[in-house]
Amino acid sequence: MRALVIHESLYGNTRAIAEAIALGLAEVRPDVDVRVLSAAQVVGPPAVALADPDLLVVGCPTHAWHMSSVRSRTAQMAKDRREAPDRDHAPDAEGPGVRELLELIPGAPGVHAAAFDTRLGSRFSGGAARGLARALRKAGAVPVGRPEGFIVTGLTGPLRAGELDRARAWGRELAAVLAGSARDAGPLAARRHGPSSRRMRTRRGEGRSTTAKPPAAKTDSAPT
Repeated sequence: MRALVIHESLYGNTRAIAEAIALGLAEVRPDVDVRVLSAAQVVGPPAVALADPDLLVVGCPTHAWHMSSVRSRTAQMAKDRREAPDRDHAPDAEGPGVRELLELIPGAPGVHAAAFDTRLGSRFSGGAARGLARALRKAGAVPVGRPEGFIVTGLTGPLRAGELDRARAWGRELAAVLAGSARDAGPLAARRHGPSSRRMRTRRGEGRSTTAKPPAAKTDSAPT
């Protein structure tokens, strides 16, 4: 059995969360081949076949309350080159990301997929995971678990203390999906809140509703 943890990262924080999730998956299911790849590596060329894994775990930074994009990353990198030329970026930060990855999902209909993001701790920063889970489902994947967000303490990080441990624990929960039993899938059944929950339900799992979109206050919401 196989699991693929895919990340889009600008400063390396989302990649670190992806690696911690993979460790958690491997702890519970040492028999499963767990790989961590960037979205750019998966999109290619050559593209990685997404029909092979039994579970996809996909994550990205939150930019302007939503999923990051090539445009948002390249804009931030251009700003960094002007204002903070010493900042380091992920090697493939200017390459394809999760939005391009979504175009490959129809080639793997019914694959189980979980979504996560990195975000600032402010309630005005929003989160990308819920929208990513919805996009994965729309593309043909079967969402599992609750979309999860992990906190960074500033624009470039670092991650808040304890977030890597929390990501590892979430990976252990996701490993229950690969166990293939209703009992093991139980911890991944999401609790629903509000009328929007019915739109998120699937036969195998469901996402988590979040608060309404915050007011358009000016805030820097581009962590990785």
